[in-house]
Amino acid sequence: MLARDKVLFYQHNLAPASMTASKQVLSWNASQGYMLTHNLTETAYGGGLQSSWLAVVGAFQTRVFARYADARITSYDHLADKVTRTAFDGFSVTTNWDATQPFTAGAHRLAPSGILVANADSSLVAGVFTVYNNATLSNGDHYLIEERGASEIIVRQPMGGHHAANPSTFRLGRLSTDSNMGIWPR
Repeated sequence: MLARDKVLFYQHNLAPASMTASKQVLSWNASQGYMLTHNLTETAYGGGLQSSWLAVVGAFQTRVFARYADARITSYDHLADKVTRTAFDGFSVTTNWDATQPFTAGAHRLAPSGILVANADSSLVAGVFTVYNNATLSNGDHYLIEERGASEIIVRQPMGGHHAANPSTFRLGRLSTDSNMGIWPR
């Protein structure tokens, strides 16, 4: 991936199976540094304007993947059986390749086939979780993007466990004592 600072990478030839319509494709693209694609017409592989994956692709591409799109890969390591970490300049992607078992990475538990993307100062943490900041989330996979700024924390959840009958709870860690601090779920 020597040209990452010069060109954006996408999966091969726009084949329907390479569109981001599954957790496994999202995780593959994150770990390899590829950008996301979504088929606007429904196919046997997913896609379509009504697909819940359209929100996931939009949120992760703009808020997460775009932030390390031009960062060079500095290492690729095996952390455990079926778990890897790809280090980019200023970012890391931990990928749980196991389709049946979760993986604990610090205060987070990655869902089976889930990912954890974080920048060096943890002002951006995103991925597919069942436990987040040591708080067990409601049943199912939670696609989360947390962005921390000087005066706000924004948590986006484009898919998973966020409807009124099954609310998500987040332990956001230590908050600033600044009275202008705002927390805005999006």
